[in-house]
Amino acid sequence: MKLFINILLLSIIFIGCSSTKSNIAQVSISPNTVSQEKNINQNTKQLSTSKSFIKDIFTFKKKTTLLYSSNKLGKYAIDATNVSLAYLITKDKPFDLEIIDMKDESWESFTKALNEAKQKDSKNIVAVITNASYENLIDVGGVENFNIFLPLINKNNVAKVSKNIIYGGVDYQKQFNALLEYSNNKDISLYDNSLFGKILNNQLEEIDNSLLFTKEIDDFSGFYGELLDKNRKKLNNSTLFLNTPIVKSSILLSQLRANKISPSRVLSTQMNYTPLILSLTQADDRKNLIIANSIRDIDRQLKENIANLGCDVVYDWLTYSTLVGVDYFYTRDNRIEPIILDNQVQYGIELYKAKYHSFKKLN
Repeated sequence: MKLFINILLLSIIFIGCSSTKSNIAQVSISPNTVSQEKNINQNTKQLSTSKSFIKDIFTFKKKTTLLYSSNKLGKYAIDATNVSLAYLITKDKPFDLEIIDMKDESWESFTKALNEAKQKDSKNIVAVITNASYENLIDVGGVENFNIFLPLINKNNVAKVSKNIIYGGVDYQKQFNALLEYSNNKDISLYDNSLFGKILNNQLEEIDNSLLFTKEIDDFSGFYGELLDKNRKKLNNSTLFLNTPIVKSSILLSQLRANKISPSRVLSTQMNYTPLILSLTQADDRKNLIIANSIRDIDRQLKENIANLGCDVVYDWLTYSTLVGVDYFYTRDNRIEPIILDNQVQYGIELYKAKYHSFKKLN
């Protein structure tokens, strides 16, 4: 079965443009609403070895649209596509995956994309979009006629909640609450000047009564020594929250040790749960670091198939939450994330120490 799945994965990549009428799967890719059909040939000798699979092929076919702007997401658009394909192939069921790649995340682009989805009778949409463009999406006329899953947006971060939308973003407030169990009540927040950094800092301020000091990191040079030295007394023996992306977090951890500044704890959320932090810092830099994670382990075969297409579902949130979105539309029982409360996916939370070569879960 493993060999069969790998052959099918290769078929998606290498014989996707076959023009035979007998299809195992249909993938329609629409960059900026220009459609290109990719049909998977059934008549390969390797595929004919699985009679039960071939029998199931014509039982039913579900249709889902993956919506994004590759101009906005960059390489993550490829990851979103590949993880969706890997999941659907692993399910051993026929599928019809429409992919609409928008020019941007403007209201006009969303309107054009939803009109195309409507014409193709595709009502289930996994929309991999950012917080900044959320209102552009919900302001489109007729958006309420679609079932939409948003992998990157949490319900707590939007002003208006729609009943037809499932929110699949990380609950950072929940992660902060879990991390605050390790606070010594002398809390400090460092955050960058991105929209996301400001959202994280604001959410921490809302729930942390022991927050003594917050500081926006707006120096793009990567030299934070002066800033850290100026706040040495506050930082020593504090609980430091790093609401900064991985590169800035790694620099801050290194410069804290270089300047002989010793917080009691350094705490961070999902954004820094990545093996990059193990390679960008020394073990002593991160000895007091604790990171929250909401990515759960998944089926081994599915994980293998996702890895075969070059995606990381162990550490990459976009890949994982897109997987959860596709699974939501294709599965009724035994979902990857089974609990949805008031339109928000309820992710679990585990806390980890960053050890020498890996992450170790805290008991």
